[in-house]
Amino acid sequence: MKKRTYRVIALTGGPCGGKTHFMRELREQDSNADRWLLAPEAAPLLFAAGLSANEKAFQLSVVRLQIALEEACLAAANPKQVLNVIVARLTH
Repeated sequence: MKKRTYRVIALTGGPCGGKTHFMRELREQDSNADRWLLAPEAAPLLFAAGLSANEKAFQLSVVRLQIALEEACLAAANPKQVLNVIVARLTH
């Protein structure tokens, strides 16, 4: 069985740095948008769950969830397609 080929592009930046906006624009404007796999950012999901970034375990939870989201997106994608995976990573 042939192994999947993909490239990971990590967008980094602080809050409101344009990471999500860029991903949305890419999806809307690229005529070959299906080649882009846009993995969601973990930190906002944890904030929405009511967790605080001030807790020591928060950063570890962000890393664990981000990895799980990226793996889940890859697992659900068409295995025959060459992908460019874009992930947004919050930095401070």
